[in-house]
Amino acid sequence: MTGNTSLSEFAFYRYRNLIIVSAVLVYGLVAYLSYATGITWLPLLAIGVFFAGVFAFLSLKEPYYILLFVAVGSYLGNLVHLIEDGAVPVTIFQILLVMGFLFFVVHRLMASDLEIKLLGIELELMLFLALIFLSIVYTPNPESGMLNAIRFLILIATAYLVVNIVRSQNQITGILALLVAVSVVLAAIALRETILNPTAAAMEFMSAGNLENRAKGTQVDPNIFASHFFLPIAFVSSLFLSLKSYMYRVPAFIILGILSLGLLSTFSRSAWVAAAVMLVLTAYFQRQLKLFVWLFGVALVAILFIPELQYTALNVLERIMDIFAGSSDNSSRIRILLGIAAMGMLFDSYLLGVGFRGFPEVFPNYFSVQSTIGVVEPHNITYTILAELGVIGFFLFAIIYWKIGWVAYQNITLSTGDVERSVSITLFVAYIAFIIFYQFYNGFLVDTNIWIIIGLIFAMNLIKVKPLEYSKGELT
Repeated sequence: MTGNTSLSEFAFYRYRNLIIVSAVLVYGLVAYLSYATGITWLPLLAIGVFFAGVFAFLSLKEPYYILLFVAVGSYLGNLVHLIEDGAVPVTIFQILLVMGFLFFVVHRLMASDLEIKLLGIELELMLFLALIFLSIVYTPNPESGMLNAIRFLILIATAYLVVNIVRSQNQITGILALLVAVSVVLAAIALRETILNPTAAAMEFMSAGNLENRAKGTQVDPNIFASHFFLPIAFVSSLFLSLKSYMYRVPAFIILGILSLGLLSTFSRSAWVAAAVMLVLTAYFQRQLKLFVWLFGVALVAILFIPELQYTALNVLERIMDIFAGSSDNSSRIRILLGIAAMGMLFDSYLLGVGFRGFPEVFPNYFSVQSTIGVVEPHNITYTILAELGVIGFFLFAIIYWKIGWVAYQNITLSTGDVERSVSITLFVAYIAFIIFYQFYNGFLVDTNIWIIIGLIFAMNLIKVKPLEYSKGELT
């Protein structure tokens, strides 16, 4: 194949009738073998292999299909571990991501298309990565440093994968809509197990804020699970404000309510703060601040008439008050100690830091592990970068993420139609929400969802303007 030759010229299209007949005959043979041997799962296996083959062919023809599965896999998180006892647990997402890269490369080779779209921040990324790998030489935790550096590098490549696969705003909208559908299911499951479970709600109320039954969904940590709702809530709320017909507004409002309750069920204060800022920004960009009146009114009515939500409201109030009092848990106090230790590390090694992933190892030099109840992981991306990579690392980090935010903001100003503007607003406010969230939590650099959002931000920008002044063009 050369140039833009279509993959429709493949044998599948030329001999599709023969292939269909052959598939039926093979399935008949498998069914007979299943009957003869008593192995009942053989027909299901045959169907699975057939559809996997069709899906693989479609993904080779159009890698966007596998990208949809990669995005969903990111939300499924730790739902399935293929090798749970391994040093690095293998998940469905990791398998789908490898398939995504493989199908993309094969697709481009078959189409003789070797053009690679760039983000325009390659120099900053290379310098930042160079500093990270350099710091592994002197970090007290080189194994963890190397592992997380490789994860960071792979996720950067994931953003490039998204940029080079997505070719239209409709494809971005399709990804967002699919993630909303997945999130509604996850939220419904979380609600059934927490807020809408009278026994669980009563136990949480009686536990005086210990929150033993927080929704974790597909994640080990309820806070990370909570962050999964940022993008869907941003998209639905943005559409809700832009839609003119109540025929569409009412379903959007119901979906938004389910997603919001799913977020509440995690009892993640960090996520609540980030989501609140996200909604304010959404209303501001859509020029409709009445969103908060709607949400507050419906929430108040629901709390007044649904007993289970009354327990939840009391627990939410308890969580918010504890930010200032620290009475029911130690999370606020521990975060302060972690921050003080980070500043100590910065002052002791201000130029290059203590080394990537060195924070947990160096922390006991400033406070005892007992004083933080065993918590040694940093809970703020800003002071983490300052402590581990110094002033130089933070400078590079700030430039990278400021440029990403600027591109996301430019997408809003360049948007024309309502849906296009809603998509651009969604990507910008969700990106901001993640940045705020990770001012209270650990793991910003290796969060899969962030890098998918970054990929979509740059994909949207390249669709609108090719290129802007900060884009470096294409590598052939």
